[in-house]
Amino acid sequence: MSIKLRKAKREDSSCILKMLHDLGHSDGVAEIRTTESDLLTNIFSDQPVAYAMLILVDEKVAGFLIYSWKWATFTGQREMYMQAIYVSPEYRRNGVARSAMSKLASMASDSGCTRIEWYVVKDKTMNNGFYESIKSHVLEHMEIRRVAGG
Repeated sequence: MSIKLRKAKREDSSCILKMLHDLGHSDGVAEIRTTESDLLTNIFSDQPVAYAMLILVDEKVAGFLIYSWKWATFTGQREMYMQAIYVSPEYRRNGVARSAMSKLASMASDSGCTRIEWYVVKDKTMNNGFYESIKSHVLEHMEIRRVAGG
């Protein structure tokens, strides 16, 4: 089985949107407002705010990764923020996510990043077991805060 990442192209946007909806539903997201236009504007424009990679298994689309860059205030280093990882159900439990994360980590390292961070859904035992198996850890001293609106 050949697993690789490929930089997503504009013409992949509808495929990514479908998988993004599948991810949202599996994560219990009540309302998914992201549109194909949002993907085109924010990922596939001249000045993207995030980047997408397709996860390919034997040249077939098996999932995606969306990531962006951030800067760490206290280390002064570039970091990667993984917005989302999704592997289609038929490709799960075959090392696809592990391989994709390893390739993403190599990309991050090659770009001078000192770490990758992401949010997880607390109650998704299978996902959290995977994240523990790749030696990631929960930041017990942090919590997510959000201001929403206008």
